[in-house]
Amino acid sequence: MSKIYGPVFTLWIGPLPFVFICDLNMARESFNKIDFTGRPLSQLGSIYCNAKHKDVIYDDYIYIKIDNRKYAKSKALSELVDHNVCQMVRRIIADNEGMDRPFSSHDYVYDVFANILASIVFSEKLDSEQAELKMLKYITSDFQTDLGNTLFLYEFIPVLRYFMANPLIKYKQHFDHLMDYTRNIYQKHDQTYDGNNLRDFCDILIAAKHDAIADDKRTAPYFTDDNLPAVLIDMFTAGTETSQTTFQWILLYLAYYPNYQDKLRAEISREIGDRVPVVDDKCRLNYTMAFISEILRHRNPLPIGLFHKTMVNTKLAGHSIPENTKIVLNQYSILTDPKHWENADVFEPERFLDNGGEFIRTKPAAYIPFSYGRRICPGETLAINDIFLVLLTNDYRIELYNEHGRENNLNQLEPHAANTN
Repeated sequence: MSKIYGPVFTLWIGPLPFVFICDLNMARESFNKIDFTGRPLSQLGSIYCNAKHKDVIYDDYIYIKIDNRKYAKSKALSELVDHNVCQMVRRIIADNEGMDRPFSSHDYVYDVFANILASIVFSEKLDSEQAELKMLKYITSDFQTDLGNTLFLYEFIPVLRYFMANPLIKYKQHFDHLMDYTRNIYQKHDQTYDGNNLRDFCDILIAAKHDAIADDKRTAPYFTDDNLPAVLIDMFTAGTETSQTTFQWILLYLAYYPNYQDKLRAEISREIGDRVPVVDDKCRLNYTMAFISEILRHRNPLPIGLFHKTMVNTKLAGHSIPENTKIVLNQYSILTDPKHWENADVFEPERFLDNGGEFIRTKPAAYIPFSYGRRICPGETLAINDIFLVLLTNDYRIELYNEHGRENNLNQLEPHAANTN
C-alpha cells in the first residue's frame, strides 16, 4: 500500500483510524519522540496492564523510564544465558527420543525456549506436562490459533466481546494463573534476595528497585511488588514466543538451503570444536551471526510490531495527528525496502559480512527487527544470545519432510515440520 499511498498513510479499520509508517526516515522522525511512545488500549493489553499492575509491553512509555532497559542488558544477564542455555537444550533433547525420523518441531522448540526463559527469568524448570507451560503456550500461541482472524475483530469491533467472550475469558483465566505463579516466585525471591549473588532476571529487577529507591529516582514508584511480576511475565512470554518463532524459521531455512548447514557446521567446528559455546563466541562466529541477522530481516517475527499511540496532538511529515491515534510501524516494509537493501527479497546472509568475511557489528540503519526508537525491544540482546546458543548447542542435520514428492516452495511452508538428528 505504501507504493500507492506513500510512506505514511491512514487506514480506517471499522471506526478506527490507523496511521501506518512504512519508511525509515518517517520512523526516525516519529519514534524517537515521546509524542509517539504510548500504547493504545486493547482487549489483551488490559489483561496485562490495568489498575492492579503495569507492565513494560502494554503500558505507556512514560511509566517505564529507563531502569528496566539498563538492567535487561546487564553483564549478570549475559552470564545467566551462558549458564542455562546449554543445560536446557541438552536436557530437552535427551527427553525427545526418535529424533532421526520426521517430527513436528514446534513443541520441541517451544519447550527449549520456554525453559531457557523460565530458567533465566526466575530460575524455574518447566516440565512439558506442567500446567504453567501449557498455559504459557495458550497465551502466546494457541489462543491466536484458536481465534485466527477473529482476534483482530475483538480489537477493532469491541462490541463482539459481549457475543464471543469465551476465548477472552479463557485467556484471562490462564493469565491470572500465570500471574499468581509468577507473583509467588517474585515474593520468594524478594525474601531471599542477596545483592551480591544475583540468581536471575527476577533478582536483577529487585536490584533495580533497590537502586531506584536508594537514589530517590522518579522511577521508584513504578518498581512495585505488583508491577515487577508483570514485567517478569513480559520477559517470559514475549521472549519465548519471538525466539521460538525465529528459531523455527532457522530450522526451515537450514533444511531448505543445505549449503547453509554446511557453512555453519564448518565454522562452528573450526571455532568451537567440542567445547561448550558461550555468548562471547559471537565475536568469532561471523557467518553464524550473519545467518541469524538475515533470518530476523527476511522472516521477522513481528512484521508490523506492536501498536503505538500518540500521547499528545502532534505532527508527522507535515500532517496533524490527534492525541490517542494508533500508530503502526511497518517493520517488514523497512526491512525489505529496496532503497536500503540490495536484492531485498533474496535470503542472503553475506549482506551482513564485510569484504574480509567479518560480521558487520554496526547494523545498517534500516535493520529494525526489534522495532525502533524509544520503545525498541529491551530483550533484543537476550533473544539473540538465546538463539545463538541454541543453534550452537546441538549439531542440527535437517532435511524437509516431503510426503507426496512435490517440490517444496519456501513461501508456502510453515516453520513447524522438519527431520533432524
